[in-house]
Amino acid sequence: MKKLSEVQAVKQEKKKEDVRKVRGFVKCVKYVEKKTN
Repeated sequence: MKKLSEVQAVKQEKKKEDVRKVRGFVKCVKYVEKKTN
């Protein structure tokens, strides 16, 4: 059994990763839109 705090820390890290991925994706989309306009 992992400690609850450890699990929460892992979840927090995962969230950060997801946010980073989403931001990168949004940046890509905006860049592509700029190029097509």
